Amino acid sequence: MGKQLVKYFVVDAFTDSAFKGNPAAVKLCGHATLAASHILFSNGLVVLPSAKAVTELQPQFDEILKCPGRGIIVSGVAPSGSGFDFYSRFFCPKFGINEDPVCGSAHCALAPYWGKKLGKCDFMAYAASPRSGILNIHLDEQKQRVLLRGKARTVMEGSLLV
Repeated sequence: MGKQLVKYFVVDAFTDSAFKGNPAAVKLCGHATLAASHILFSNGLVVLPSAKAVTELQPQFDEILKCPGRGIIVSGVAPSGSGFDFYSRFFCPKFGINEDPVCGSAHCALAPYWGKKLGKCDFMAYAASPRSGILNIHLDEQKQRVLLRGKARTVMEGSLLV
């Protein structure tokens, strides 16, 4: 298989200045097959043509393990009338989590992408994992921050001893 040119965009997540955060590459993809050959960058974001493609995606975890970066974000525009702006899923088998049910950091990377794509700063997002979840997201471009709102579950409590 020969080399192919892949068009992608880069966004900075978790930073207050350009090129200082965690870069997330955005690849526009015309089909719902997710394999290592489609992911040629770290911290990948694959944009599929529809929410249906996101929900029906059958990830190949052994192939995702071979990809650079910590995981793969998959997203697609929501159907009109659904009440959502976009759907998403996050896969990170390298860290023992094949699919994060509702990944906050993935949505922090998705907000700038969808903000530019949809021309808005407030979103309703649907995390389409089997457990699923709904996020109310606000992108504050001036302060370069993303606010996540929604229901959350406490999974651990503790104290730090100094």
